[in-house]
Amino acid sequence: MPLLLLALLLALVADTLALPTRMLPEHSLEMRTGSKKCPGGNAPPCVCSTGLGLWLSGSLKCGASALTFQNPADPTDATLDLLSHNFGVTHLECDHIVELQFIAKEITAVPGICTHFQSGTQGKDDYKSFLNVINNLPNLLLVDENVNAAKGVLVGGKNLDTGTTQLAALGSVNYLKLLDENAAKNIYPGSHVATTIDGEMTKIMGAGKGFKSGLQGRWDAIVQSGITRQEEQHRLPNSLLLPHHNPQTRTQSQ
Repeated sequence: MPLLLLALLLALVADTLALPTRMLPEHSLEMRTGSKKCPGGNAPPCVCSTGLGLWLSGSLKCGASALTFQNPADPTDATLDLLSHNFGVTHLECDHIVELQFIAKEITAVPGICTHFQSGTQGKDDYKSFLNVINNLPNLLLVDENVNAAKGVLVGGKNLDTGTTQLAALGSVNYLKLLDENAAKNIYPGSHVATTIDGEMTKIMGAGKGFKSGLQGRWDAIVQSGITRQEEQHRLPNSLLLPHHNPQTRTQSQ
């Protein structure tokens, strides 16, 4: 019996390690949806007159990669590690790299998008297709929960409050810098995923009928503004920030 139990446990561990993705509910400071639903279905933020939700209800498939602190025991070390596998890593949340609140504002700026999403079977199908793009890789990444919360505040145009730890503040800036640096290299995770989202909307609506021109530039400006504003607000010393830091993906030791 002990040998049989051991075999079963080893099989369970093997199956767990083989899982390619980890499914966690999305959670960000400016959008704590809980069980809330938009009138038209799915979770906030809600868009269009019928209240269509942009957060795909249920768990999100965030992939295997995880961005976390390299040395979480040191409150002054904001060095981030991009792990190739999240097995055994705790306190992670599934972040939308391009925030849904930003996408909601961009949809609202073009009334024709809502008109299409609310018209007939094709519009409904296109709405679902768009949700699958913004709620999937490469727009998702597992991130340390405190870094994720702080990043959501910064790209939402607000300053971090006094309740935010120094580690979370530094980590959020380094996360935004990572997204910016990776965009220049066209590698995941990067803020250039806004171009993918823009392209999907153009595919749905047709040339010149999707988002207003310059979506990628507007998102890049928000990312840069979050970095600059946080650095100026707290006058964070260069010794704590990592202006050229780009964590390399490494395989987590099991």
